[in-house]
Amino acid sequence: MAELKSTVHVYDEHGVPQIFGPGDTVPAWAQKLITNPNAWAGESRPIKAAPAADKPAEVKPPSEVPPKSGPRATVDAWLSYAAAHQVAVEDDATRKDIIAALDAAGVPTE
Repeated sequence: MAELKSTVHVYDEHGVPQIFGPGDTVPAWAQKLITNPNAWAGESRPIKAAPAADKPAEVKPPSEVPPKSGPRATVDAWLSYAAAHQVAVEDDATRKDIIAALDAAGVPTE
């Protein structure tokens, strides 16, 4: 069984944030969404693709990139944007960390 070495946030098929960490049983649909290899204990991700029956419904990515400054430039807004683009980030990630992860994944941040 694959095990996490850090805490991560992923969004389920209803857009509800789910948090998984070391010692938790991570369902197959969530394993597929946790793409950061540094989140997993061991050398690689446990699942390359989830079976169709276990796959969550597509979450439509927000059409607008969250602002980088101002009152709407919240970590939660960036977490939602990252989750919609299936980019996993660490539990304690800052807005700057999330934006860097999105940039590394090739997701627009401007």
